[in-house]
Amino acid sequence: MKVGVVIKAQSPRAFWFRVFDNVEDRINVGTFVTLENYENRANGPILARITRVIRHNYLVDDRVIAQLGNEDVINTFRDYGIDIQYIAQSTLARASIIGYRVGTRFSKPLKPPKPMDFVYLPTEGELSKLLRLDYDGVRLVIGSIRSLSIPAELDANKLVSHHCAILAATGGGKSWLAGGVIVEELALRAEIPIVIIDPHGEYSAMQVPKSLSDDAKYVANLVRVYVPGKVDTTSLDDYFRARFGVERRYVRFGINPRSLSLRLMEGVTRPLLRTH
Repeated sequence: MKVGVVIKAQSPRAFWFRVFDNVEDRINVGTFVTLENYENRANGPILARITRVIRHNYLVDDRVIAQLGNEDVINTFRDYGIDIQYIAQSTLARASIIGYRVGTRFSKPLKPPKPMDFVYLPTEGELSKLLRLDYDGVRLVIGSIRSLSIPAELDANKLVSHHCAILAATGGGKSWLAGGVIVEELALRAEIPIVIIDPHGEYSAMQVPKSLSDDAKYVANLVRVYVPGKVDTTSLDDYFRARFGVERRYVRFGINPRSLSLRLMEGVTRPLLRTH
């Protein structure tokens, strides 16, 4: 489905397009769109995602408004079936280019699209072919694409063999995604050992199955929590008990540095200081 035309593209990374009036309600921030592959059509369409939507009205220019005179002029146009506000209004969208599929990865185009190139809204089936992982390795399903039934998948091998960062504002769900989804999927699908350094005790909740499914119970039974030394965990234990209705299970290990004498601490840290 054609949903607009490119009006400005100053780099291969993004472009602006004019949205057709009859599909304005289907274009939102986060919507995926495609372009015909203007570099090599044999490689399939170029995928992009909308990052901004604005409504523009040419009548906001003071010089244009001055030509209209007053409300009577606007009403006169409407009496003749001409709604000036409607015909002067347009919706513009900015889309960030993801690229086109080359095997199992996306390749970005080296040139920007041309003005007046059509922008398309892909069907869910077409979008699924572009976004789904196409290989025989372990796939981690971490949710679904917003407003679609297409699963959001990660390549387990790439995830554990490369650097990874989860970035979001406070309360954006970073801990939930890391521990409640990715770690559980890794333990369940990839069956690899995972060590979490958790200074705030957030991931202790993984001891409690999130559902009655066998998979949830299996992962919960794998969780082992260790607390260092004689650190006071009373407040965290009380919170855990109040929220989940069960006791937090953990094993203490090591020693509390505060219980060591200054002379012993000096002896332990002196080699470290010399190396630095």
